[in-house]
Amino acid sequence: MRTSLVVTALVLSFPSAALVRAQDEYAASLATFGDAAADHLALGWFEMQRRREPEARAALQRALLLDPDGPQARVFLGVIDARNGRYDEAIRQWRRVRAEHPAYPNIDRLIEEAEKRKKSG
Repeated sequence: MRTSLVVTALVLSFPSAALVRAQDEYAASLATFGDAAADHLALGWFEMQRRREPEARAALQRALLLDPDGPQARVFLGVIDARNGRYDEAIRQWRRVRAEHPAYPNIDRLIEEAEKRKKSG
């Protein structure tokens, strides 16, 4: 079991050329329909997972343009900001989500964690 976890971690950390190509093709397919906020949101999440911040931000901003009331793009933008130590920006995004969608799952936890990390420096 432990060996399989290590192998899985290595595969995800060092994707093969075929996997990278497949990921790139998937990302391109999501961008095919430029007027679908859900596709841009999925692309933003996908690029965020691949640690491609500029691509993720662009897709998430496009999702917001198409669906300004959708909370997930703002949550994901906040995650990107928090990952990069930009806690003020993350908190700002998440507070807006909380104000507009108070029932959004775990939004208070995200804000609290970012505030804690901001204070610890």
